[in-house]
Order: sequence, then structure tokens, then C-alpha cells
Amino acid sequence: YHAAVKSFYSQCPEAGSWDYRSQQKWLMQRCFGTFDAWDVALRAAGHESETIVANCEPLQHAWAGENQCCTVTGDMVLAQIISYRPDVVCCQNVNRYPASFFSPLTYQDRVPKIVAFCSYAADRGSLLGWDVVFTSFPWAVEEWRSVGVNVHYLPLAFGKHVLQRVALPYDRDIVVSFVGGLGYRHIWNSGQDAITAVAKALGSRFKWAGYGNGPDSAELASCWIGECWGHEYFRTLARS
Repeated sequence: YHAAVKSFYSQCPEAGSWDYRSQQKWLMQRCFGTFDAWDVALRAAGHESETIVANCEPLQHAWAGENQCCTVTGDMVLAQIISYRPDVVCCQNVNRYPASFFSPLTYQDRVPKIVAFCSYAADRGSLLGWDVVFTSFPWAVEEWRSVGVNVHYLPLAFGKHVLQRVALPYDRDIVVSFVGGLGYRHIWNSGQDAITAVAKALGSRFKWAGYGNGPDSAELASCWIGECWGHEYFRTLARS
């Protein structure tokens, strides 16, 4: 998400000088990553919930400055979690933060549950050690359970509050689109083949918006309309 951070802060350079809470609220409103979708749903169900954006350096440095914390990213993330004393920690990047990362989270009165949401290519070892893992991949449930992962299927959903934040276009000028990452054949080889076939079949009527390490076909290269993050991601979907 380095490109996403760069894109967001280039649109509003002064945001990097804001305090932590102002930056975090701005990022949530601009729909950075999965933004506060989990928070909105969990709060509506009566729970307290806070999102920590661990891969946004300007935001993390703001928190460190306000809390006299060292600037080592891992230490900052743990320090933020500890400051909330949560009952449950949900991690959305098991490759960067495996279950063992959260082992220091023990309090005198309890040990928080550690939960992962994983709908991406993950190292098998990174899926172990969690109290529970949720995935939106139906095929992954049986496969991961076979190696001892307590995994449950959780389909993706759309947060209606996005419609209150994003100015959507009136025209649907894209016949078919794919919005997401491409170019990682070691991860989604068959999926990329399918999208390439769609691009060949539809020609200029197909558009790809997103990021990657470079499309490996002329068809994909010709239909790429650029990266899209935050509000632009949802506007592109709405055009399709």
C-alpha cells in the first residue's frame, strides 16, 4: 500500500502535519484500504472498535510523536494495541504480522483473542497460531482446516455508509471492469489468465483499474486506466 499512501497524501500534502486522530479520521473518510468498515459494523452491534492503519507511515509517526514511542513500526503497533487493552485483536495482514507477533499482549486479568481475516495469498505458517481465521475464499476452508487452522468462511459485504462518503458518477460508461491487482502470477496465475481472456474477447469495452508489477500481455496493458484508491476505487466500480 505504499502507492496508496503516496496517492492519498499527494492529494492533501498538509495532512502529514496533522495530529494522529485528524489523520486517522481523514483516511477513514477517504476510504483508505478497508477503512473503518469493521468499526462501523461492530459499533452498530454494540462493541467498541478501533482501526489501526499500521502501514501508513505519516499516521504512525504522528502517533509515535504524541505518545513518546520509539519509531520502530512493530513496537508502535503493539504499543497502540496495548493502549486500548482490547478483548479481541483482528489482523488483516498475517504475512507481516503472524500470530506470534501478538504474544506480548497479555494482561494481568486476561489474554486477548487474536483473530485473522485472510483473503489473499498467505504463507502457510502465517495461518497457524490464531484463535480463529476468517476468509472469503470458500475453497480455503477445507484446505486450511486440513493443516490445523481453525478457519471459517466469511463472505465479503458492502458497507452502505460508503454511499454517504463518495460522490458517485451518473454514467456507467465502462461495459466490464476489473478493479484490483494484477501481475502477480505466482499468486493468482489462473485468475490472471481468465482476466486476460476477457480483455481479449471484449477489447476496448473492458477496463482494468488497479495496481500490479506489470501486466504480461498487450491486452491487459492496453485496457489499464490507472491505479485507483479510496473514493476513486468505488467510483470506478460505479461506472461499470
